[in-house]
This record gives sequence, structure tokens and C-alpha cells, in this order.
Amino acid sequence: MLGGRRPAPGHPVHQPCGAPRRPQRPHSHRAATGTPHAVIVARYRAGRDFLNACFDHGRLGGFFVPTRRDLQVGAITPVEVRFEDGKSFRTRCRVVWRRVHSRPGLPAGLGLEFLATEGRVRDLLVGYARGESIPYAERAGRRISAQLETTFRHPGGKVSGVSVDLSTGGLFMRTEETLPEGTRGTLHLKRPGRLIGLRIPATVTRCVEGPPAGLAFRFEAPCERHAAEIERLMRQVLRSRAPSGALVTPVQGRSPGRSQP
Repeated sequence: MLGGRRPAPGHPVHQPCGAPRRPQRPHSHRAATGTPHAVIVARYRAGRDFLNACFDHGRLGGFFVPTRRDLQVGAITPVEVRFEDGKSFRTRCRVVWRRVHSRPGLPAGLGLEFLATEGRVRDLLVGYARGESIPYAERAGRRISAQLETTFRHPGGKVSGVSVDLSTGGLFMRTEETLPEGTRGTLHLKRPGRLIGLRIPATVTRCVEGPPAGLAFRFEAPCERHAAEIERLMRQVLRSRAPSGALVTPVQGRSPGRSQP
């Protein structure tokens, strides 16, 4: 457990975990397992502020995020926890309760529980918040939402799926297939409107059971040519969904390297 606090009795939360619930329609398959939600950005001034927002729930615990995002209890969402010193941690959580309306000292927001697959990131995040020395690698470059046909070829065969996001340091691919962490191979990405795709050496860094299930990859020390091709691909993705005549902001990224936890 995180050793934080539970939501105090009387908090105006919607569907708190463990409380009696009125019968309701089940979530659709699409809501439960399909389209990934946009990333929730949780900002905290310092580690102690994050720890004060933590509560014990489930296997790994959770934390409260002030937000107006309208997500249902049970929804899975990516979360980026950011601190004022510039450190950030990317993880995936499940909504376990909601506070719909704000009150003095009690902002509206979501109670988020770490998924069972997020133990390593959770430990790094809590360790950092407590002031412990942790291994930390800066996220390389900018990350964008990108749905691209993706195939990972490795010595044992291949895995196909659709990317969820893309950065100059790696990507996440939605797929029901699994591979051991550390599996090395080559990612083949289909470019928007192009016949020739992009091939990048990569390593599996995480296998996520979901929902949505998938594999996280780190690009392996690409050369300058690969780095330029990745940034070009990101511009193509942004351009492909920009309105006609709109300006596309150039991707400002550093040379790809190890992405953050």
C-alpha cells in the first residue's frame, strides 16, 4: 500500500469503491476495452503533495487527481504525473471513484488506482515522491497520439497491431499478443499515405495485459538518419489530421534514447 489516506467519509464522491451501487447498464465493449482515452496530466508541486493525494485501494493503491474529465468508474486511462522540477512519470490507471462537484477544499476530480501491471512505475513514482534516489531517464522528445499499422518482427516470429502513441524514443502498440520484456527486433510502421514504411530497431519494455492490451517499445539507439525519419513520420501524422490550410507545428525532439518509466 502507499501508506496515504483514504477518502474521508462524507466526501461527495460518485460511486465510491465498496459502496452499494444502484443497478446500471453495463459499459459497452468499446468503452471497456476499445478506444484509448487521452492522457490525464496530474500536476503536483512536490513529492509530499502527491503522497497527500494517495489512498490505499487494491493491490498497488491509488491517488486523487483534480480534473473535470468525465470518465466513468471502471474506465482505463493513461496518466502522466508531473512535478514542478520537471520530472514526470507515465502510467496507466483505472477510475475507482469520482467527485463530480467541487466544494471548499474539495475539488472535483477522479480517484485513480494503479493497474496491476504498473508496479514498477508505481514504485519509482512513490520512491521519487519520498525523496529516495531512483533510476530516472528523461523522456526523449515529444509524444503524439498516432494510430499506425505496426508490425514487430523478432527472432521468434512477428506481432502485428496498431500504435496508440509515438515519440522519438518509442511507442505503444495495441495488440492481444504478448512477448517477454527485453525481446529485440525491428518495428515496421506504415506511413500515412505512403507505400514504403519505416523500419526501426526496438526492444519490448512492457507487456500490458489491459484492457487495452499491448506492448510498449523503446527504439534502440537509432542513428541520425533514423532519428530524422521518426520526426518526419510524426510530422506526417500531424499533417494528415490537420484541417486543410492549417499550419503544423514542427516536432521539436532530441536524439532518441531511452524513454522514461
